[in-house]
Amino acid sequence: MNDIVTTGSTGVIGRRAVRDLLAAGHHVTGVTRSARGRERLQSLGARAIEADVFDEAPLRRAFDGADAVVNLLTHIPSADRMADPSAWEENDRVRTEASTAIARAASAARVPRLLQESIAFVYADGGDAWLDESAPVVGDGVTTTALTAEHNAHVCYRR
Repeated sequence: MNDIVTTGSTGVIGRRAVRDLLAAGHHVTGVTRSARGRERLQSLGARAIEADVFDEAPLRRAFDGADAVVNLLTHIPSADRMADPSAWEENDRVRTEASTAIARAASAARVPRLLQESIAFVYADGGDAWLDESAPVVGDGVTTTALTAEHNAHVCYRR
C-alpha cells in the first residue's frame, strides 16, 4: 500500500485514477483548489488538500511523505472551442508552469516517483509497441505543451 498524491484529481481522468488507486488499496490524497473539489475527493474516499498547483511551497508540503506523485493536470477546452487557439491557454499554463512547480516540489519533498500524464497522439504510431518518451514525436501546435510537461518531469524532478 502506497501513499499517492494526485494533481488534477477532480478532472475526468483524475476521478477515475483516484477510484482505481483506492480500489487497489493505496492511500490517495488529491490536490484541489476549491471546497467543491475537496468534497468531490472526500466522496470518492480520498483525502483532500487544497493547494495552488503553481506554487511550489504548498505543493512540497502536500507531497511530503508521499511514495508517488501523479500529475494528471490538464484543461482541454470543450469540443466547440478546440479550434480557437486562445481556448488552450489554461491547458498550456498547467502543462508548462504547473508541471514545473509540481516536478520541483516532488523533488524537494524527495518523493521516490513522479508520474506525468501525457497524450499519445504527440508520438508517431508505434504499432503494437509501447510508446514512451523515446518514441518519435509528430505532435505540434496545441499538443506541444504535453511534451513540455514530460520534459519538465525529466528535467525538474531529481530523485
